[in-house]
Amino acid sequence: MAPHNVEAEESTLGSIIVDPGVMDEVALFLKPGHFFREHNGWIYEAMLALYLHDDPIDQVTICQQLSAANKLEATGGAGYLSMLISRTPTSIHAMYYAQIVQRTFVYRQLMQAGGAITQIAATANGSVADALTQAQGLLEKLWEEAERTPLNITNLRRIGRDSPIYHLNVNGVDIKSEAKILLDYKAFRQQVLEACDFIPPKMKQDEWEARINRLLQSMKKDLGPPESSETHLVWFAARSHLRECQVVDTHEEFMAGRVLEKNEALYIRGEHLLQGVRQRMKNPLLKAHWFWDLMKEHGA
Repeated sequence: MAPHNVEAEESTLGSIIVDPGVMDEVALFLKPGHFFREHNGWIYEAMLALYLHDDPIDQVTICQQLSAANKLEATGGAGYLSMLISRTPTSIHAMYYAQIVQRTFVYRQLMQAGGAITQIAATANGSVADALTQAQGLLEKLWEEAERTPLNITNLRRIGRDSPIYHLNVNGVDIKSEAKILLDYKAFRQQVLEACDFIPPKMKQDEWEARINRLLQSMKKDLGPPESSETHLVWFAARSHLRECQVVDTHEEFMAGRVLEKNEALYIRGEHLLQGVRQRMKNPLLKAHWFWDLMKEHGA
């Protein structure tokens, strides 16, 4: 069976009906011919025609477009469109679904290319270079098709101060990247290739620098979920260490909002706490003054 994902096709179409605005991104790379089910490709073709003419995309206009092409009945009509909407109540994952549709198309094309390359080898009677050139041409077309998917980066956040690690979402996949890799598109592209089932488009370094600088300038500390921030991790490590050590009075002082260093006994236990947090986080260089400032800030 040729690679395909009918659920992704239906979810893509449903997402577009629910929120036609997603066509601004989907139309950049998805084609009607990418759909495995022919009638789904016809529906997307109707949507694309409406989009290119700046017409509204809804059940009524899609049905009109399909009817004009004598394909309404073959696609299942308004009933099928209603089913697509009921199965896709939100468009939040539209790009993810559309990428699956495109990706499985590339896989089908790769299977066909494999057969064509086999035929080239079986019938070759010239030079090896000629045969390899023909085979390379088939594969280059697939690379061009795969690279049509735009690079969609969201949720960029920085974790740590010294040698920070950047967390970001690339086309639906969360990855972590060092600054030197993030700023070098060639290195970053390779990282994405290894981490995601996705081929990033080619981009010049100066274009990438301009884009990543815009992202870095708009980056906010609270962009990511709180449990992924350095502050939260240190705070959680401190509370976990206190509970595990069962230092009841220190823990009570800690939760009551009193400064741990105020008297000698608590100061000693406070130093023990710092060492425990360092061990738990596997960070022996966790700076004491920053740690205690953080504890005070959170009422410790």
